[in-house]
Amino acid sequence: MPHPSARLSTRRRVALTALLALVVLGVAPAANATPRTTPRQPAQPTSFKIYVGVVHLKGATVADPLSDASIKSEFANLSSFLSRETGLAITASVVDIHRLEVPSTCDWSRLSEVDAIVQQSFGDALRFADDTKLVVYHDGPCSGGNGGGVAGLGGIDLVAHSGVLAHEFGHTLGRGHAGVYNCQAVAGAAGGPWDDDSKVCRATEYGDMWDFVGQNYPTYVTPLSRYMFGWLSPSQYQVVDSTYSGMIGLVPFSGTATGKQVILVTDPAGGADIVVEQRPAGPEGFSGYPAGVYVTRAAGHTSTLVTPADQGTTTLATPLALGQTYRSAGGAVRVTVEQVSSTGAQVRVERANQAFVGVDWPNSLLGAWVSTLRESCWGPGGRAGGCPGAVWRSGAG
Repeated sequence: MPHPSARLSTRRRVALTALLALVVLGVAPAANATPRTTPRQPAQPTSFKIYVGVVHLKGATVADPLSDASIKSEFANLSSFLSRETGLAITASVVDIHRLEVPSTCDWSRLSEVDAIVQQSFGDALRFADDTKLVVYHDGPCSGGNGGGVAGLGGIDLVAHSGVLAHEFGHTLGRGHAGVYNCQAVAGAAGGPWDDDSKVCRATEYGDMWDFVGQNYPTYVTPLSRYMFGWLSPSQYQVVDSTYSGMIGLVPFSGTATGKQVILVTDPAGGADIVVEQRPAGPEGFSGYPAGVYVTRAAGHTSTLVTPADQGTTTLATPLALGQTYRSAGGAVRVTVEQVSSTGAQVRVERANQAFVGVDWPNSLLGAWVSTLRESCWGPGGRAGGCPGAVWRSGAG
């Protein structure tokens, strides 16, 4: 797949799937430090040029066709959402809209063919770059009443009226999905509910209700996502990638907050960064998501919210409470909440040079492949796969 800064020929597909587009970026490791698995890209642009194609089946009757005004309004809403959440002046402006009839748009496996037709219609005016996106609306009867979309670094395909534009736009900036774990305690394990060596977890790909790349409904752009986009200043985050023991202050995240909004701790055991944020209560309309200090595992461009073992179903996400300690697999990273209030938190972060027990955490732990694996599992021993009946234990083959 070509990089979006290169001009694409009409016979080369526009980047569509987040799976392929989101695994191509990486960062060089700092000297004498464990390489981070969460890349911080060069700062993404804050002004975007949007080329829009509206396609429908030849001869099909469109009961509620998309108007130019409604499309421009949708991008104006996207600009307002991103600006509010980041504290930056972000604009996504529609440059041109083309309407085309195509032989078929209902087969999602053939979207690249449709995109090539749309791209060709713009000719030399459309030159792909980080600040230039192609958005193709599939208008008409193809959705069957269900909205949806797919995106890559170069652009987005949307079933008309799907309401997922913000989510898919996040993918064009290089962000994968934000999920959540559901964990069960390992029988007889010595550790507590926040000890990764004492539980086995199933990951739900879209389960992080705070992040706009988790749920399709526009919620928040979390500090982790803003870090990945290069939209946080150095004063708003702290990276711990070598031996460390100390207190770090956090402020509740928002687009206008000053102070540190996210901590990223490289896990020496490999496979993920341990991310710490102080989050507000869940978005309006979503119950069971209390405010507090939350821990996330981030690998590549995806992330998964950590939960304690056996948290139950009433509270769907659980913050790390005052005095509680999260312990990563192997115990190399420990995060303890020492103080917490509505205005900020003091978090003790301890990171050793290596894990205290031998654990093999593959880089695909949370799945750079998670876009195709709707659920994945992990547990002591670090085996990723399809949640077998046997419990994985530390050091297992």
